[in-house]
Amino acid sequence: MPKTVRDWLDAMMDTDTLEEICEPFQPARGAPSLLVLPDLIRLCVYHEIAPSGARSTHAADVTGVRISDSAISQRLQGLDPELFQTMLDQLLRPMAQRRRHPQAFYQRWRLVGIDGAQFSVPNGPGVAAALPKARSRRGCAAFSKLGVSSLCELGLHNPIAAVVGGKGESEMALAHALFARLPADALLLGDRYYGTGRCISELLALCSPRSAQFLFRVRANLKRRVVTAFADGSALVEVDLADGGVLTLREIEGRVRGRSGAMVRVRLWTSLVDARAHPASRLLTLYRERWEQEMAIGELKQTLHGGALLRSQKARTAWHEVAALLVAQALVARMRVQVAGDAGVELLRVSFQKTLEAARVLCVVLVEAADLLSAAQLRHLSERLMDRVARQLSGRRRARSCPRAVRQPVSPWPRKRKSSNSYGEFKYEVATINQ
Repeated sequence: MPKTVRDWLDAMMDTDTLEEICEPFQPARGAPSLLVLPDLIRLCVYHEIAPSGARSTHAADVTGVRISDSAISQRLQGLDPELFQTMLDQLLRPMAQRRRHPQAFYQRWRLVGIDGAQFSVPNGPGVAAALPKARSRRGCAAFSKLGVSSLCELGLHNPIAAVVGGKGESEMALAHALFARLPADALLLGDRYYGTGRCISELLALCSPRSAQFLFRVRANLKRRVVTAFADGSALVEVDLADGGVLTLREIEGRVRGRSGAMVRVRLWTSLVDARAHPASRLLTLYRERWEQEMAIGELKQTLHGGALLRSQKARTAWHEVAALLVAQALVARMRVQVAGDAGVELLRVSFQKTLEAARVLCVVLVEAADLLSAAQLRHLSERLMDRVARQLSGRRRARSCPRAVRQPVSPWPRKRKSSNSYGEFKYEVATINQ
């Protein structure tokens, strides 16, 4: 059991040292700083996990160094964002094991989701110039947006790769940079935003060397030519690209009956072209797992971050804050895996929020009482905290729905007057594609 917060962070980040990550970014000359670069990285991650407090307080918790908040802010503004991208590349990694986490796999492929999110940045000096504000028919947004695109293990809600945009890049631009970080033997699931010929063409070139596959939902108006119709209702299709190329994919069409009883049409494109090995009904059902990515983003933004705005006042430090949030999410996911493994339960029944609360209690103990307790006592306390989380397992997920209505419509959409929710299983029906 670690005796200090610093040791605990190093153990949970699954890295022996941060010196290798920070070495290329060390300043060439100048007076030595009170906080060395690896400790500054530890501080950023700990600041997102620890209970409320200023960075100066958390710096003392992690390193014992007394330093002002302004000095820390100045140091962060001088850091190269590439350092934090390197940190994401090195510290975010897959954790699911096929025997222990079967829900995280489809046959031999690891289930990975891709999606983007945006964080609102306070209107500090130079923020609007660096990060443009989103626009809608109602006008310009109140705050600038910092975008992030991430890959997530769907069965664990664990981020395994991420790219943060620092210049107002679109979600698709960030996704193109993220494709190169797709792990081997992965099945990538994405929504209709990624279901375009250009996006899939780029992804196919990267999937083959990695033995990876994809399953994307696509819009209903995309054109294709049916080449071969399969007995399960799916078909092999050809898609013409703008540059003159042709994609050969498998298309699956179906209808999903939700809990409300309404039928929703679903159209999927996939690189899994063997209809016998991968029946259309199985892939149609499997696509539902993509919603776990939305749950993971909710845990990152609402539970872990827990605020409408980032705390950073500068565009560059906002970049650092989001990167630290992603690493902190991976640390909590690692604790969640440990709790589920010790309790012998499905991981997603372990509450992310309860695990985060246990991590925060452990941080306070390591700061305030580590010198009063022996290693055995600390280990026993840690085990009791994990047991407490394991005793508060989630049952079925709370009722929710997403009616196609808004409270104050600005278009012909129906007005939402009453919230509705229901329980029950979804039903899937494969539609036959005729040649």
